[in-house]
Amino acid sequence: MRLVLKFQQISLLVVFSLLILFSAQSAYAAKGVPGKDAAYVVDANTGKVLYSRSSTRYRYPASLTKVMTIYLMLQEIEAGRMNLNTRIRMTKRGAAQQPSKLAMKIGDTISASDAIKALVVKSANDVAVAVAEHISGTEWKFTQRMTRTAHSLGMKATTFRNANGLPDSQQRTTAKDMVTLGRAMYRDYPQYIKYFRTQTFTYKGRTYKNFNKLVGTISGVDGIKTGYIRASGYNLLSSKRVGNKHVIAVVMGGKTGTTRNTEMVRLLDYGIKKAKSVTKKPQPKPQNLLLSYAAVPQPKPKTITPSSSVKVASVTPITKTEPEWSIQIGAVKSKVEAGKMLSEVRNKMGSALSAAKDVTPSVNKSGTTLYRARFAGLSEKLAKEICENMKKKEISCYAIK
Repeated sequence: MRLVLKFQQISLLVVFSLLILFSAQSAYAAKGVPGKDAAYVVDANTGKVLYSRSSTRYRYPASLTKVMTIYLMLQEIEAGRMNLNTRIRMTKRGAAQQPSKLAMKIGDTISASDAIKALVVKSANDVAVAVAEHISGTEWKFTQRMTRTAHSLGMKATTFRNANGLPDSQQRTTAKDMVTLGRAMYRDYPQYIKYFRTQTFTYKGRTYKNFNKLVGTISGVDGIKTGYIRASGYNLLSSKRVGNKHVIAVVMGGKTGTTRNTEMVRLLDYGIKKAKSVTKKPQPKPQNLLLSYAAVPQPKPKTITPSSSVKVASVTPITKTEPEWSIQIGAVKSKVEAGKMLSEVRNKMGSALSAAKDVTPSVNKSGTTLYRARFAGLSEKLAKEICENMKKKEISCYAIK
């Protein structure tokens, strides 16, 4: 009898130990690959951190890199140096990239609009390099701009060495930085977010499906980007909106695409429960100055007729030649925020901007009002010189006429 009881006790102990071990392994599996795992969730409306796991440890971004490549494309489009119909030519370096790619031939062209879709849906490495060389001349120069822009957005731990995310030991980021980039994309270019919801993309008669299986299957999810190389594990940067709540999350170092997706759904749901519901206030309509002045009776100008004894000197018309160049540092949805951006940069640049004036012209893009943060009233030479000095201080900018 004693032997039977003792055997039962041992059996229960073994079963209990196995359950604990299994539970620990299951919990750990959800977190991903050791040394690669990380996750971060923020309330996109308020910036509040809702969840963090290894969020400031260095990780390889893999194809999440392409989100920054797209961000710089949108900078060019907003600056007027490109548009969605601009043709991007496939280069020798681009065509030589490893898959995933569109396998375009050297000299083939693709529109900027289709290039964005190719980066989002197909994660085309060849297109990313062609875009980089189209914008900056060389991929190296483009990656320097990528890094400068990242730092200006607050992604201080991020360094880019290529435009597509293929393996490079010096290309690194953090989960926190990737979410910062995702939030900047929604804040600065909301009118282009529809690209991240693209489920299929057709090029030259062939249709590609989005690697991001959550798009179109999970309500409220719009993108953003998947990524994988052996050194990184399975990555995913994503966003979810429910009513007036909006969260952005990243999962890095997943063991498989399926476990990564499961973890992302869990974190997005958790984030939505914790996020604050924020009702966005409508932007005030710009005051019509012509109507304002018309409402106030203006005094009639007095007509003065010179007497014949008064000689009227001939006047040579004066041509006003004011500088026409500006430096743009960003475009945001709030005029107040644009003003704050200008003030912060002025503080960093000191007297270098003494000749410039702060302006925040508005522009309507697809029904969304954006305010451009610009330093105006500069000559071409001065605008370009100051912008170059800004870039040395890791401030994203470009000179514009």
